[in-house]
Amino acid sequence: MILESGPIGDTMGGDHQADTFGGHKWECVAVTCEQYQDFLKMIEKSRDPNEKDLHLRIVEQVLPVVEKAEESHRRKMERKQKELMSVQKLSGAKRSGRLADKQERERQEREAIEAAEKHAAELATAHKEQGKQAKMEQDRQSRMMTREQRNKDREYKRLLHEEELAKVAEEAKRVEAGEARGSERHLKAQIEKHKRDLEDLSADEDWVFDCSGCGVHGKNVVCPGSFTSLFLLG
Repeated sequence: MILESGPIGDTMGGDHQADTFGGHKWECVAVTCEQYQDFLKMIEKSRDPNEKDLHLRIVEQVLPVVEKAEESHRRKMERKQKELMSVQKLSGAKRSGRLADKQERERQEREAIEAAEKHAAELATAHKEQGKQAKMEQDRQSRMMTREQRNKDREYKRLLHEEELAKVAEEAKRVEAGEARGSERHLKAQIEKHKRDLEDLSADEDWVFDCSGCGVHGKNVVCPGSFTSLFLLG
């Protein structure tokens, strides 16, 4: 340990401290080997004979002792570290069996959870597909009912046009035979109109594709799937 001196000043109240160090105040500036090296660098180029002598004494007498003490301390710490590692290794060996069992249980639990999640996902997909098929069938049935209603309406219109056409044709015959009064031109125009209306009703009978399997439907479309139904568009 190196002590560095300095003058001792007066204390408060004018009293002097007890002088046990030759009128100087000493301070510790070096304890470890590294601190000694730093101190030696500070005085190695000094021209002061006392500092030169101090430098030599530290290098030859003090520093070897400090280095030996630090080396002994380092070896002691290494032995303690090795002992600690041995104890930890033994403890780890004792825990390895329990750790392996724990890891195996966690693996089995994880696989069970994954299997359950997979089953739940597959079940949800199945329910979703079932609901989709049910909705497709419901929509198809609704379209069938709508077409049936349109077909009925078209048939009613056809019957009314045919009835009106028959009445007008009969009236035209009576006018032509002189049995009734009326405009032949007007009656012929009515006859032509009813004929065109009947032709329009017949021309509107396009076919509609409606697949109960894939749900594809539309006017004059074709699907390669099975379970198909063909309806006349009303």
